[in-house]
Amino acid sequence: RKSQDEIAKILLQGPQPPFTGDVFEDEIPPEPQPQAAIQSIDFFSQVIDQLTAEHQTALTAKDAHIVTLEKNQDRLQREISWFRLPWYKKLFRDPPE
Repeated sequence: RKSQDEIAKILLQGPQPPFTGDVFEDEIPPEPQPQAAIQSIDFFSQVIDQLTAEHQTALTAKDAHIVTLEKNQDRLQREISWFRLPWYKKLFRDPPE
């Protein structure tokens, strides 16, 4: 229940317009500033460029690593094939006099 004072206050305000669902001017959010949007787009563009560059560097390093691994694999294959040769086996089996 409303007290006498509250009722008196409401009556003194006079008739209130019925609520129509309209938004009053002071309730409208301010227009978004295009400058802020442009700045954030620039920022994210820089971040994306930086990440792309880092990713490219990582890919280049990975490619170089793969080339090294392939070279090592080739060298090992050559050494293994040497060990399979009969005279090479004999060389390692029989120590020099």
